[in-house]
Amino acid sequence: MTLGVVGPTYVVGDNMKARTMGALTLAVTALAAVAPLQAQGSRRGTGTEPNLDERVTMLTERLELTEAQALSVREIIETQAGKHRGMSRAGEGPAGRAERHAAMQEIRAETMKRFGEVLSEEQFLEFQEVQEETHLRKGSPPSD
Repeated sequence: MTLGVVGPTYVVGDNMKARTMGALTLAVTALAAVAPLQAQGSRRGTGTEPNLDERVTMLTERLELTEAQALSVREIIETQAGKHRGMSRAGEGPAGRAERHAAMQEIRAETMKRFGEVLSEEQFLEFQEVQEETHLRKGSPPSD
């Protein structure tokens, strides 16, 4: 028979097993409660930005894209994201920020041009509405 210390009293044998099982049950319950929260972690940052698949799915549904258009939209978004990641953070001062801002505007303009080539006129207008809603939700001004 083993003795274990629990608070100021001693627990003998089977009581120790019962407490261990209770602690294990509590731990499993806590993990089960955390799992859905971790699943939400598929979103970047604050959890409000959709990932690539979510963005393409949303645009496919909202713009009623064909399969070929959806593939093109995915490629455009991936290319844009790669360019954003590739931008250097060097030159932090006002001049560096101005250069990055100009580069970002150029990337946005190129991206919008590519969307205009892939989408019908009606789809492109709806896409612009989606962009406007996104900027309003983020609290940032829409891009030109």
